[in-house]
Amino acid sequence: MNRILYCIMLLLLMQACKKSEIPFYSGSSDIYFSVINQQSRLSIDTTAITFSYNPERNDSVILLPVRILGPVSPQERAFRCVVIDTAKAAAKAGVHYDLPAAFVIPANAVSTTIRMVLHKTADMQQQNFSVRLQLEANEHFTTNLKYAVIDRVNDRKVFLQQHVVVINDMLSKPPDWLDDYYGVFTAKKLRLMCSILELPLNKFAGPVNSIEISYTRFYANTLKLYLKDMELAGTPVMEEDGSPMKLGKYMQ
Repeated sequence: MNRILYCIMLLLLMQACKKSEIPFYSGSSDIYFSVINQQSRLSIDTTAITFSYNPERNDSVILLPVRILGPVSPQERAFRCVVIDTAKAAAKAGVHYDLPAAFVIPANAVSTTIRMVLHKTADMQQQNFSVRLQLEANEHFTTNLKYAVIDRVNDRKVFLQQHVVVINDMLSKPPDWLDDYYGVFTAKKLRLMCSILELPLNKFAGPVNSIEISYTRFYANTLKLYLKDMELAGTPVMEEDGSPMKLGKYMQ
């Protein structure tokens, strides 16, 4: 008898749910950037792209996720995304990057991506260029979700209505560059070491701890032997500033 009563109550509950169809969120649809750092899994409001680790590549495509908070729609909905850069180092549309002419959230969807095509140019070897994208309210979406708190203790926030893309073609110190082995970072030293070891530059483009310490010792020691041979041959390797190329304290 108890089992029969349980089944009847379950059927009644299922029918009630079908009739009510309570939405997850009944207010207006808010739109925001939803870009996540793949290592920390935290929201970020800046994306840095460099062409320096892939010298053969002239273009790069990035996808910036955008999400909505609110009910879905059976029709696609346009949203506004504008470039607001006024900085001296602002990237130029059609030269450094291209964006779509229009942006839409597809029908029955809560997210999409903004496809941005980046173009490598010679001036990126001297400076960073930035593109500041901003979401704006329209007839379909509001922009009330301004920021996300990623660290309450230190009151760290990231902006959700803006996202900055920084572009360059300059080699910077990789996450796995250990000064105690390699010495002070220079682009010339990294390129030379990769050339000697026949390694692609993007070998050093991975996240921190992606290169095992045993490989770090091997790479640094190989460069040490090369520098010593060049010095004995009377052709010491010099840095761009004219100083001798040196390794870290563990390689002395």
